[in-house]
Amino acid sequence: MSWRCRVFSKWVSVIIVFVIIAALAIPLPGEAATYSDLQKKNEQLEQQKKATQQQLSEVKSKTQDAF
Repeated sequence: MSWRCRVFSKWVSVIIVFVIIAALAIPLPGEAATYSDLQKKNEQLEQQKKATQQQLSEVKSKTQDAF
């Protein structure tokens, strides 16, 4: 291989590595929005879980009172 080809291939490799690192390091706005959406959904599910547990405890106490 000629020296020009080797230099060109090294620069291409450096650019590819830089692009990969940039893609991994910089979050996209869509991904950030998705993360906040997941946090909101998680909070909603936690509230639903608490409500369901409360309903379950009420049902348990009613069934224990019935027997």
